[in-house]
Amino acid sequence: LHPFCQKGLLQPTILENSYRDFSKTDQDTLTKITVLRKLGLSVYKIGTILKGNESAALQKLISQKQIEIQVQQSKQTILEELAQTGDWGKAKSQLLTIETRQQISERLQQAFPGIFGIYLCAHFGPYLQTAVQSPDQEEAFKTLVDWLDSVQLDLPDEMAEYLESLSTFYNANIVQATENALAEAVEDPRKYFEKHRQEMESCRAAKQTDAYKTSPAYRLENTLKTFMAGNGYNEIFIPAMCRLSETYRIYRQKLLEANIKFLQMYPQTEKNEK
Repeated sequence: LHPFCQKGLLQPTILENSYRDFSKTDQDTLTKITVLRKLGLSVYKIGTILKGNESAALQKLISQKQIEIQVQQSKQTILEELAQTGDWGKAKSQLLTIETRQQISERLQQAFPGIFGIYLCAHFGPYLQTAVQSPDQEEAFKTLVDWLDSVQLDLPDEMAEYLESLSTFYNANIVQATENALAEAVEDPRKYFEKHRQEMESCRAAKQTDAYKTSPAYRLENTLKTFMAGNGYNEIFIPAMCRLSETYRIYRQKLLEANIKFLQMYPQTEKNEK
């Protein structure tokens, strides 16, 4: 328990006989520490979780663990195939693909906090199922890594707290459901818009109200747009993704076409490219 006392997570009263007397709060913290230790977390990670917004920290940890599990499952599959086929060249290519996705996903979560980073991983992850092979792909991958290493979204305290609070309502499953809905809209925009017209119009009307325009959600949305626009997201990151991944390039084109159709239906809506 000593490391956790040093970190200030536990503050027992030292009795005359040198025994520690733990308060109810300390006992609750001890329960959390025990659970997290048995889940395999380090002292540092436990301290990070318990000192901040626990829900937000746990959601980020879930996303990180999901990436790790996917990597291990993919490696297990490669190992099994290798044992059957002896195709070392294919195994090498598959491992390069895994490394590409892992490096980009980890950097996305490092650069962008909370549920926003989780969302970006869910959005780009499916299009990183490709090995870096051609010179153009190598250049694109380097560009992506350099860009992600150079950007860091630091929000004002109020917005950072609001973003953390969103993890109470949004988790990885909801993020994935959002991505699935976007993919459906991209494949057949008119069918999707007709199917969800009522919800979309209600959402659009709500975003035009003064209540929304004075809300933390509105300020966060505009802060994120401004940050991405001013740091090369559309000029550097997106073109590099298109060069790295042919499947993303095709998806991106469909997304832009869907956005045009949406603007034709709602011409007053501000263009909001991903």
